[in-house]
Amino acid sequence: MSQLPEPPVQGGPVAQLVRWLQSTILFRGLADEEVKLLLRRCGRMEAGMFEVVCAENEPGETLFYILDGEVYLTRLVGEEEEFLALLGKGSCFGEAGLLGESMRTATIRARQKTLLLTMEASLLHLIPKDVSAKLMRNIALASNEKLKMANMIIGRLYEQLRALQPKTEDWKESEQRFIEKLGENPSA
Repeated sequence: MSQLPEPPVQGGPVAQLVRWLQSTILFRGLADEEVKLLLRRCGRMEAGMFEVVCAENEPGETLFYILDGEVYLTRLVGEEEEFLALLGKGSCFGEAGLLGESMRTATIRARQKTLLLTMEASLLHLIPKDVSAKLMRNIALASNEKLKMANMIIGRLYEQLRALQPKTEDWKESEQRFIEKLGENPSA
């Protein structure tokens, strides 16, 4: 005679995982059963140290969510792979891939052994519309946070660029000479 499975423990591993996921931006506002549904529909991926998870300029239709570990976010600058950021547990990347076919804008490489949850673009059609809407809202919130960070970086770079430029009066004098030169020879 087969035994009935034991009822889930209130603080068991699944309940703990669900609570932790609900504390992160991607799963915020989702009920326990909605998180469990997503967990059943998502894939899992393990990446070893320095293994490429996805590469810049390759097509992608998958969002990745870091369950454990860390990844490097890099971009090619000329021929060199340049470090941009380190993403850790609770971070997601590849949001545009979930919205449909797109090209990857960066390379993601595991810093250490990393466990990832994968969400394919087709997932949005396989889950109830209200859950899909909540997930899309959270993806927009996560993307907004990344946009804020990018704007801060652009602001700092702009300040550094301004510090390297000649003083405004020098620039205006240079501009005036350039305009006068064009006036003497408009085809130059």
